[in-house]
Amino acid sequence: MEKEDISAAVIAAFKARGFTYLKRSPGGDFLLRGPLETSEGSHECIVGIPSNFDRPPAVALINVPASLKPIAPHIDSSGGLCYLSRQSIALNIFDPVGQMLGCLDRAEKVLGQLLRNELVDDLAEEFFAYWGSDTFHCYFDFRVGSRQKLQTIVDLKYIRDVIIVFVTDDVERTFAKSKTLGYQVGRATHPVERIFTTVEPRPLQHNWPPATLGDLIQWQSIRDSRTARKIVERVAQAAERDAAHLTVMIESPKFFYAFLVLLRLEEDSPSKVKLRRRSVLYSSSVVPLRGWRIDERYIIGRNVPGMKTLEHKKIVVVGCGTIGGYLAEMLVKAGAGAGEGELVLIDSDTLSAANLGRHRLGFPSIGHNKATALRDELNRSMPDARLRSLPVDARKANLTKADLIIDATGEQTVSDYLASSHAGATQLSVWIEGPGVAVRAHIRRNSQEACFQCLTQLVRQGEYACTVEEMPKAYAGQGCESEYVPFPASVSMQAACLASEMVMDWAAGKDSPALRTQVVDRAFTRGAQDCTPPKLPDCPACST
Repeated sequence: MEKEDISAAVIAAFKARGFTYLKRSPGGDFLLRGPLETSEGSHECIVGIPSNFDRPPAVALINVPASLKPIAPHIDSSGGLCYLSRQSIALNIFDPVGQMLGCLDRAEKVLGQLLRNELVDDLAEEFFAYWGSDTFHCYFDFRVGSRQKLQTIVDLKYIRDVIIVFVTDDVERTFAKSKTLGYQVGRATHPVERIFTTVEPRPLQHNWPPATLGDLIQWQSIRDSRTARKIVERVAQAAERDAAHLTVMIESPKFFYAFLVLLRLEEDSPSKVKLRRRSVLYSSSVVPLRGWRIDERYIIGRNVPGMKTLEHKKIVVVGCGTIGGYLAEMLVKAGAGAGEGELVLIDSDTLSAANLGRHRLGFPSIGHNKATALRDELNRSMPDARLRSLPVDARKANLTKADLIIDATGEQTVSDYLASSHAGATQLSVWIEGPGVAVRAHIRRNSQEACFQCLTQLVRQGEYACTVEEMPKAYAGQGCESEYVPFPASVSMQAACLASEMVMDWAAGKDSPALRTQVVDRAFTRGAQDCTPPKLPDCPACST
């Protein structure tokens, strides 16, 4: 079907729903006027249908219902209705009529829910869509909920007239992060007034965002007069100190927002200043600070809401090679080293060029100790993490305070040593079977479960085999080059993923199988199912 015919079919479908075609917009959209039908009545709107039908139509109410004024979720200052996120759907370009009408149905459903007061909670999600300034960008780096004093530091190198502000409860930590981001932040600090409230903010449908302190106080008073009074009080105190500006942070249970007040002071006698101060202050400019959270709790917890992270855990990774490097990165992103926790990396080996094909570290780390180089690499990507490297043999390290010891060396002797010397600690071993045929991991969570040596003996007895077929032996490397088992980096990553999943189950206290297997090579058939092997009473490692 030709594009003109498709456009005509879409417009005809909307006309059948009571819409009238108006014209094309400057951007090429088809503009139509018609009703949004809800159980609460019919409401006229303007719909802008994209000419390529590759995104949802824009919907704007001609008259916002009185029950949704002056504040309601999903309705902006021009009556625009936010009824779905572009990222939440995939439009079928081969069915433009059905897709565009489906969007209209969704818009009617959302409007009906708004009129029935069913979508109030969504305000917390969309507030920042209407809050912020194009000239000020802000990074928030502090522990939400704490009562610690906040300060701001500012980037001294303005790029395209954008001013970068950092709000922090630890200047040195945030200063280090700013350098990682490439900013030239000055050492001068400015105080932040932090105000706590139990009331969630809601954007206005007019005069938004606020341009002056008076606008902001008027908006704040609609929902939260207590906070409005506190703002006035703190700004007045700043004016008494002859401050030129003041950053205010409002922290509510679900999230926070900030703004900068550019104080306008009268250059007059003190008595006249006091008489006029409130009216003068109310005319001071306000700059809403659009920002991004860069605190560790947000970064770690954002993608796993409601799940346990590795925050506050003391975890040791023995072996920072082809598995340990990828695994350590996953653990850090899951919270290892956050809060009061620590991630200890142990490896006495040096990275060589031969390792690069399947190692987390790259060319700049050649000749460096693997544990130390990995620590530095991970700290560059996650500056908050508390990481410690021990470039020694694991048998010389003190591991008594670890909550979890992970053996990623793939070496039997190391696993046996850890099993016998630290029998009371939770231990996880992860390794690759054969030339990348499969990956396996085993965890011992308490003294009643089998250790790695128990599993080794059971496998030798023909139990818990990894594959039905016999595991092949393949080696590479000749002459002066040491022999090694060849397999691609993807196998190392799969082993790290398997171990990471088991670590997260451990952190959450899940009763999951202690031995897990993933066959990578499709030419092989999986042997033992995931299970928890029994402890051997005569095991030389864990029974003495």
